[in-house]
Amino acid sequence: MSKKNELRRGIVKMEFYIFNTWGELIYQTDQLEAIGWDGTVNGKAAPNGNYVYKGIFRSKSGDEVQKAGTFVLIR
Repeated sequence: MSKKNELRRGIVKMEFYIFNTWGELIYQTDQLEAIGWDGTVNGKAAPNGNYVYKGIFRSKSGDEVQKAGTFVLIR
């Protein structure tokens, strides 16, 4: 098993954020069992566009991995 897969299987803590084009936080969770973002902001469908995500993950061994990037929401 690769080191990448070992880390994924051993995540004990996480923080996950989604920001809109203007840098406003529109979603966050620290729950490992969270379903994820449903594409809404304040109960309304988020507009098409570019969004930024950031995830901070901690493994059983204490290693921390941060991932960030962009995605495009198209309805």
